[in-house]
Amino acid sequence: MTKGPGASSRRGIAGPAAIAVASGDETAVGLQVAYDVFVADLRGDPAALPPDIDVRAACASGRIAVRWDARLTWCRPVPTPEVDLDETRGELCRRHVHAHGPTTPEAFAWWAGLVVADGHRVWQSVLPELVEVDLEGHPAWILAADEESLRAAAPAPGVRLLPEEEQRLFGADRRGLFVGPMRKVDWSTADTHHPHPLLVDGEPAGVWGRKGGKVTVKPREPLSDDVRGLIEAEALRMPIPNAGMSVRFG
Repeated sequence: MTKGPGASSRRGIAGPAAIAVASGDETAVGLQVAYDVFVADLRGDPAALPPDIDVRAACASGRIAVRWDARLTWCRPVPTPEVDLDETRGELCRRHVHAHGPTTPEAFAWWAGLVVADGHRVWQSVLPELVEVDLEGHPAWILAADEESLRAAAPAPGVRLLPEEEQRLFGADRRGLFVGPMRKVDWSTADTHHPHPLLVDGEPAGVWGRKGGKVTVKPREPLSDDVRGLIEAEALRMPIPNAGMSVRFG
């Protein structure tokens, strides 16, 4: 694995000491220690990184950038960003609500990688800019600036067989209003990365999996013949080389 100038291609190992390194905490002191030890590693210092440090987690200091492609991961120190932290956190929340609303503070915290209490604090800072709406009998929020366009929007027609990673973009909460919670259910689809989300007319309608040319679809509720036909057509268009494609509904 090669290293570019001023960069380390070392891959971290996830662990509870990911950020704190030597100090064992996640305070500003712990972040500084993480950064200092990481820079020592870049310079070839024998102190290097402990075996349980994940350099990606040290990015929380704002002083380490991680870039990657299909083969390598590069890590390098960068100047401390000159930003207002409160405004930056608020902007992150606005972007979440704009992209994924109607949403909730719990879903925002999950999406942003925050503990729920911190997510709520950020949420309160932008609450005057939000509008509460009813989402299947539960309170959720959108940006006031987006209300007109959202009320005028039509549902996205058709079916989509999305990859598993797309579920993380929709948020998660305990009420099951978002796609994320489906990941906790053993749907027993064909492949090891299940469940992939099935969307019908813009709504989560089940999951699907694939092994070779065999596609398994498990809907939440019975589907009409027309929708089943659309799903089959979507699955059979997958560009899988040297595979006889088939679709089975579970």
